[in-house]
Amino acid sequence: MAGDIKQNANMRIIDYFEHAINIMYPPICIICKSSCWISNILCKECWEKISFITRPFCKKCGTSLTTSSSMILCTDDFCINEKHCYNYTISIIEYNDFAKQIIKKFKFHAIFKLRKLLKNWLTYISATLECKDIDYIFPVPLHKSKLKLRGYNQSAIIAKIMADITKIKYNSKILVKIKNTANQSELSKNLREKNLKNSFYISENNRKLIQGKKILLIDDVITTGNTINECSKTLIQHGATEVIAISIARR
Repeated sequence: MAGDIKQNANMRIIDYFEHAINIMYPPICIICKSSCWISNILCKECWEKISFITRPFCKKCGTSLTTSSSMILCTDDFCINEKHCYNYTISIIEYNDFAKQIIKKFKFHAIFKLRKLLKNWLTYISATLECKDIDYIFPVPLHKSKLKLRGYNQSAIIAKIMADITKIKYNSKILVKIKNTANQSELSKNLREKNLKNSFYISENNRKLIQGKKILLIDDVITTGNTINECSKTLIQHGATEVIAISIARR
């Protein structure tokens, strides 16, 4: 709880300094450094490089369906044949080369100006959810060693923005990562599931809080869905009834 209060206070301080800086210095695109509007954070040329995921989309992985609007699943083998512990995922943009630059800046360089852009996107995506039925918003957690090294959890920042928009209870302490796993992007598809097995934990006291609850899980990027699925499995095993996942980007 103290950590969440500290993070909220830090974000308010950042907003104050950003406002002051924008007055003194005209905003520039975070990618190409050309002039842009404050509300966009990206110039027109960079904005047009974003590939938004449009409806209809697959009810499992969240990718756009291009073949038939009557379909509910894409043709990916993972969606058709494998069982998921989460109900479905929704992502906002496709993880192309340009999206990779945006996510990388947010993930590793603490470009907090991106929060304004993310808030607009998350406000739009929240309209597709039945938010009144969701009890909690959880971020996909980082292991404490990675959190200490980076200084913040990018998924927690996104989750907090979503909580502010929807007024759903936010908690970053219930779902905990206890294994310092290898980076998923560096592993083959077969090794990713093994890498994450038994990585997440919920304490006895916190298990009582999620009994019969519907959870909205937030991550920055969904690749194979293994991380979201392992988190969902832990939540379901300990009493949650349903898990929905949202990410900024889908690989």
